[in-house]
Amino acid sequence: YYDSTNGDLKFARFNGSIWAVSTVTSIGNIGWYCSLAFSPDGMPTIAYHDSTNGDLKFATHNGVGWIVYTVDSAGIVGTHCSLAYGADGQPAISYHDSTNADLKIARFNGNAWTATTVDSTGTTGTASSLAFGPDGMPAIAYRDSTNEDLRLARHDGTTWTLTTIESSGKAGYYPSLSFGPDGQPAIASIHYGTSPILANGNLKIARQGIFKSTP
Repeated sequence: YYDSTNGDLKFARFNGSIWAVSTVTSIGNIGWYCSLAFSPDGMPTIAYHDSTNGDLKFATHNGVGWIVYTVDSAGIVGTHCSLAYGADGQPAISYHDSTNADLKIARFNGNAWTATTVDSTGTTGTASSLAFGPDGMPAIAYRDSTNEDLRLARHDGTTWTLTTIESSGKAGYYPSLSFGPDGQPAIASIHYGTSPILANGNLKIARQGIFKSTP
């Protein structure tokens, strides 16, 4: 989590009795938009935004201490990031490229990180959630800020297919994507209706084109 008082990235872990808190990194103002996932070897890893340098960073624990890597440093990048591991055991991060207003994904191949643009239409990817489907392919739920839409991007191994899930009102805030036992994606998000004032938001879930809303 982000320690706003000190501008640090911190990590808390429960040992069965108490929570142990440690500082991951304290260089600059760091740790915004952090996303935690455990690697296949059981080690915690964190994707986050370094607001001092405007970079996307990745921290991994080696059993002794934290090692920090720069994933993307081209412009202001790495806000609204989401970390997940693929079937190959390698990490992937979806994130917003603030300089170009694009949705991007960075994948590690065991040696280096490669960043690609998923959607570059208007201002998009201002919130994202990454998950891998049963087919091992990445999928990203995200917010299209230009059109106020909730969207889903799915990769088939070659190209990305972009689908608008909801386009009524102000949709797609804080999306959370997961795949169910049936192998189909489900997305939880906040919807604010058509009011210009962001109030009276509803929690919605979208699944196979069916929407349900709870105040």
